[in-house]
Amino acid sequence: MLTLPNCPWPPAPAHPTLAADEVHVWCASLDQAAADYAALLSADEQARARRFRFEREQRRFTVGRGILRLLLGRYLDFPAEKLQFEYD
Repeated sequence: MLTLPNCPWPPAPAHPTLAADEVHVWCASLDQAAADYAALLSADEQARARRFRFEREQRRFTVGRGILRLLLGRYLDFPAEKLQFEYD
C-alpha cells in the first residue's frame, strides 16, 4: 500500500488498476521532506526544481513530482525513477 502522509483518504493499493470508464483522484500533502523524493526525479526535473526562487516551492515541486512518479509507476508496474516524460 502507498500511504500519502497527511491525507485522510484510505491508503492506495499496491497495484492500482484503471478501467476505461474510470477516473482516479488522489490526495497528497506537498509539505513533507523533499529528500524522500529527490532521487526519483530526472536531471531536468531536478534542475527545474532548483529554478524556483524559494525553498518552499522547490520542496513542493520535488515532492509533487516524486508522488506523481510513484503513482504512475504503480499503475504501470514500472520503476518510478525510470519514467520518462515527453513535453511538447
